Amino acid sequence: MSLDWIREWHAEAQQHGLKSIESPVAGSKLAAESGTLTLLVGGEAETLAKARPVLSTFSNNLVHFGPPTSGTLYKLINNLQGAIHLLALSEGLVMAERAGLNMDAVLEAVMSGAASSPMVKGKAARVIDRDYEDVHFTIRWMYKDLTYALRAADELGVPAPLVAAAREVYKMALQLGLGDLDIAAVSEVLRSRS
Repeated sequence: MSLDWIREWHAEAQQHGLKSIESPVAGSKLAAESGTLTLLVGGEAETLAKARPVLSTFSNNLVHFGPPTSGTLYKLINNLQGAIHLLALSEGLVMAERAGLNMDAVLEAVMSGAASSPMVKGKAARVIDRDYEDVHFTIRWMYKDLTYALRAADELGVPAPLVAAAREVYKMALQLGLGDLDIAAVSEVLRSRS
């Protein structure tokens, strides 16, 4: 979701005398299936308090970031960091693969090393195995969010060279026809440039 669209949505609700919050989600496909998604909420605290009973039926973690659009902005921040982290992971794994390292040992090391994270734990094996069909978040969606994140960074006057570079790699993945695959498939951009 773009910040502009969320602003329009909140303004439209206000014009009709309605209170509104936005709550993009964070979490994997498994979190959605188990009802443990994290809701990234933007809006007035009083409105969230009224909506909390409904929201807590499908999420056990609601994080309130502040006024309208703040939940959406944080979702873009979360996704830009994940996109960059996945690219760094992919670069390292493809280098290890090309060098002929024992990929079982590489996987074990990367899962427990200093750079490990939920992204690494969720995607490292998938990158190594080239397993992209079980889609949790598509390349197309990540490219969209990186585009919106760049707009937000520009609006806030924050340089975002890593986001811009990451967006270009995800764009290359789209050009390779990988748009509807899981974001782990972004590693194929690196593999295709041999």
